[in-house]
Amino acid sequence: MSSSDPLLSSDSTWAFIAIGSELLKGVCEDENGPWLARFLQSKGHRLIHIGLCEDNEKAILKALDEALARADIVVLSGGLGPTPDDLTEGVLSPYVEGPTEHLPNPVGKAYGLLGRREGRTLAALPGVPVEFRKMFEAELYPRLFPKGTSSDSSRLTVKTWGIGEEKLWNENPRLWDDLAAFGSVSSLPWALGVDIGVDLRGSLEERKEKEQNILDILAKGHLKDRIWQVGELDLSHYVFKLLEKRSLSLGFCESCTGGLASHHLTDIPGSSKVFKGSVVCYANDIKSRVLGLSEKILKDHGAVSEETARALAQGGQKLLGVDYCLAYTGIAGPGGGSPEKPVGTVGIALQGPRDDVSGLFHFSGSRTGLKEKFWAQGLLMLARTLQG
Repeated sequence: MSSSDPLLSSDSTWAFIAIGSELLKGVCEDENGPWLARFLQSKGHRLIHIGLCEDNEKAILKALDEALARADIVVLSGGLGPTPDDLTEGVLSPYVEGPTEHLPNPVGKAYGLLGRREGRTLAALPGVPVEFRKMFEAELYPRLFPKGTSSDSSRLTVKTWGIGEEKLWNENPRLWDDLAAFGSVSSLPWALGVDIGVDLRGSLEERKEKEQNILDILAKGHLKDRIWQVGELDLSHYVFKLLEKRSLSLGFCESCTGGLASHHLTDIPGSSKVFKGSVVCYANDIKSRVLGLSEKILKDHGAVSEETARALAQGGQKLLGVDYCLAYTGIAGPGGGSPEKPVGTVGIALQGPRDDVSGLFHFSGSRTGLKEKFWAQGLLMLARTLQG
């Protein structure tokens, strides 16, 4: 079973089904479907359906029938463990035509399954996200599309900052059509900007030429100064790569973000190469006793200010012994704001070996949404500094 089968090409359509009654009860959220969508997009494939399914035979069979009627390749997650409600193997084995191939699990005990029905490909992987992702990348995808298999599609992703989706397209009314001349266009908003994707088809040389044409269009337009990456890395990974390449270290002083920036960075395997530590300095006395923030700065400018952020970044750089220190101090709400400094106000400062940058920013949103915008603004500040 490989890409030599005419059905398994870059044009093959994919469907995903997450099995688990707990998903439908809101006990937990499915992480595998969104991850799979991003992975397949990066490889130039189309995921056309994501579904959730109860842990019972009738529901699983119905979900399989519906998915197979729509897609060439169907991937299931969940229902492969040792508990009584793990029914996937028992349902799938008689459902497929011919033998069911077992897929090894390099990070867990539950193996995966691979089979065919009516000329379509069926695969089942464990629902645990780390196992699902590792098995898909290391075991399933290479079997379906062996290394060296030619592909006539790829995806170009351009990541922007500091502009919302509506404003981006309103201020650049011809851009969508200009990009669509080279491939299917997608627009994905994130906390502080928009990711623009273009699916490219053709030979490698044709796709490279299309990529260059797209980049030339963007370089001449209003967005040229709002592009922070051409590629698929998320913000934390991108900053990590910039620091790693330069052998630079990073630390945080986090008040309003409460450790969120540190959390995002330490989610990256190998983050210890650049990340040395952080201080979560929520109370003013911690800011003063640990990081040396003066009473005068607090009295003259307040805890939420550009001046306080700068003092925290300077104190954090010395305390942590890092090349760069990012400091956050703000108001995430829903209370605590004032007419002068409303909810959504945040002071952010970056102290580096030869440069320092700071600012007072104003955002809107929920408490959770504001914290995400706060940490992302700081990471963008660092990324742009490292980019020069």
